[in-house]
Amino acid sequence: RLLLVGRNKNQLNQLFPACEVCDYDSLEVYSAGYDALLHLAVLNNNQKYASEQYHEVNVELPLQLAKICRSVGVNHFVNVSSIHALDDSDNSLYAESKRELSTVLSTFSGLNVTTLYLATVYGDNYTGKLNFLNKLPPWLSRQCFNALAGLTPTVHVDKISQHLSARLENSTQSSVILSDTQADNIFFGALKRILDLS
Repeated sequence: RLLLVGRNKNQLNQLFPACEVCDYDSLEVYSAGYDALLHLAVLNNNQKYASEQYHEVNVELPLQLAKICRSVGVNHFVNVSSIHALDDSDNSLYAESKRELSTVLSTFSGLNVTTLYLATVYGDNYTGKLNFLNKLPPWLSRQCFNALAGLTPTVHVDKISQHLSARLENSTQSSVILSDTQADNIFFGALKRILDLS
């Protein structure tokens, strides 16, 4: 059973008419009885905002939601981040704010907290910068994607879903990096071999 939460309840209703929805102001009323909150809201690097706004959305909002979870008895709070936030040399407002949040959440008591560091996420259809792959024949789009996945870590949404299902059975605080293995990727293997020989 899902409860979708966002700034605009009406927009959520239009996008997901079969799901129960609420806005942030109503979360405390609607969230009682749920097992976990998966926090996805974020300001990314491709959005031009001041540092105060990054802090408000990427730090203050999730902390407020974590406190609501704790007060109504939601057992797990899953904070979604990117592997880019693990790079201490990344001084972008996104990375800095996500590192700050992870640090604060690591000391959060009375709630099971997991920070999930994700590689580039993809599904059966490609979105964002990879949208052009949907226009190619399936065999060609798979090969193009495999070439890209050989250069940068990726993770399929099914792997995230499976991990979350298993993770909710575990009540310890932790950080987890999720990525597909590149060991079986022929493009990655070829590139690694060339570098090794060089």
